[in-house]
Amino acid sequence: MTTVVEFNSRRAATGLPLLRFDLRSYSVQDLADLREAWNELYALTESVPSDPRGYWAVASGHGYDLELCHTNVADFLTWHRAYLYSFERALIAALQRSRNDPTVYITLPYWDWTTTDGTVDATNGIPKALDDASDPA
Repeated sequence: MTTVVEFNSRRAATGLPLLRFDLRSYSVQDLADLREAWNELYALTESVPSDPRGYWAVASGHGYDLELCHTNVADFLTWHRAYLYSFERALIAALQRSRNDPTVYITLPYWDWTTTDGTVDATNGIPKALDDASDPA
């Protein structure tokens, strides 16, 4: 089975746009790849807190500590779309640093929060993969 990273890396190599996938469809390897990228973002912040490529620098752009993204309801959707794109680019760069490979690409997953699946969701409806780092799927 092709992983999200393999699929999007091939698309990037041919100039096609990257695609996002439902988190509930992620394989064990897809989750491992995503966690590797996140861990690299966190590691960069821990080693060089002021590095703008690290997790807290990227999260601050969302207004984690300043509530920046929710100040104007009319601009929220366009602002948030641009922010997610920037965050995804940081995640891609983190995975590329982690693997020392500029040809690997990952995308942020999504999930349909209006539905739940008891086999992959916690009781609150959020996919277990977001709640439990030890959950392989």
